[in-house]
Amino acid sequence: MMIKRLRQTFIITASAALLLVMLIMGGAIVGIANWKTETRAEQIMTILAQHNGELSHAQATQLAHQKLGKDFTANNVFQYRYVIASETSDHQLGMIDQANFPNLPREIIATLVKRAQQTPDNHGVLLLGKTQYRFQKLTGQPTRYLFLDQTAIAQTQRDLTRFSVLIGLICWIIFTIVIILIANRVLQPIIAAEQRQKRFITNAGHELKTPLAIISANNEMAEMLDGQTEWTTNNTQQIKRLTRLINNLINLARLDEDPEIKLTKIDASSLVNQVVNDFKPLLENQGLKLNYQVNQGVKVLANANYYTELCNILLDNAVKYCDQNGTVTVTLTKHSRGSELVIGNTYQAGANQDYTEFFDRFYRQDTAHQIDGPAGFGIGLSMAQNLATIFQAKLAVTYQHQQIFFHVKFRS
Repeated sequence: MMIKRLRQTFIITASAALLLVMLIMGGAIVGIANWKTETRAEQIMTILAQHNGELSHAQATQLAHQKLGKDFTANNVFQYRYVIASETSDHQLGMIDQANFPNLPREIIATLVKRAQQTPDNHGVLLLGKTQYRFQKLTGQPTRYLFLDQTAIAQTQRDLTRFSVLIGLICWIIFTIVIILIANRVLQPIIAAEQRQKRFITNAGHELKTPLAIISANNEMAEMLDGQTEWTTNNTQQIKRLTRLINNLINLARLDEDPEIKLTKIDASSLVNQVVNDFKPLLENQGLKLNYQVNQGVKVLANANYYTELCNILLDNAVKYCDQNGTVTVTLTKHSRGSELVIGNTYQAGANQDYTEFFDRFYRQDTAHQIDGPAGFGIGLSMAQNLATIFQAKLAVTYQHQQIFFHVKFRS
């Protein structure tokens, strides 16, 4: 389970990082290219406007060298289509010079002139249909306007953008496929180490059970011969403690090795009721109050055995760390988006703590790991989180009114 999640995280992270880098690089390349194209168009517009659109081939070449660079010629200036139109004294369309743009209809030129007249600036960009025209009001009389067709420029920008997106998408897909193919090889050392760790835990657990059984038998024999003493009682407690630790370790290792747990719709209400009934004698024995509210008929997608184990872990944790004469809370509610199991307890010392650490394996608030106090190993909540992940649920912890609550939210 953990290796599968690690592999997925590795693939998603690597692919997302590459996508982000490609978006930044592609955006920068397209942005710079568009800026250079726009700047060149403005420079050509300036050249034409300064000479009223009347340039010889030699003049255009000289100005192209000066304004655009040594590699540019008159062809770079005359490649753009432009037209010069004048207006009469009554602001109507007058003479037209469209030697460089002969196929532009007179009606469109008249519309462009009217639009330019309505524009407060002496220059700008006009959009007529799907065509962009850059215009400049020329000096002198009569009033004349220079219109430069930007269709080729806009098309070049669109082609560059589409080409960049297509190439980037193809490269990203290829890279993602390569990452998927090599993910196992890249993670193989981690996978091998994890498998060795699980085998060690399982084998060591089984090996330790035999000497513990012998020690337990010897301790019982000593009690039969000499009677129960403080030392044999302490031995019995420590044997039980070690046995629980070994069983928890083995269960945790098995849980990680069983990723294909079959999930079905189960009656969560009856399972919670059963677990609470099992814990009632313990609650009464420790003088703890029970705040218990379970909606009947709540169904969740889970595994019945593991769901029961989840409830046992959380309720055992609540009983174990509840304040003296405190209250243990168990609620199961159904809502429109699913259901929520909440198990909590009175815990006055819980303010200002980092609750995310509670789910770390072997986490103990008592950093010295003293035997006195609650007999926990820091494994249960880690197992609970793993179970919630298997159930595709969310396990979270909150603290309010001197009570700590563990919430398990299931989707419908």
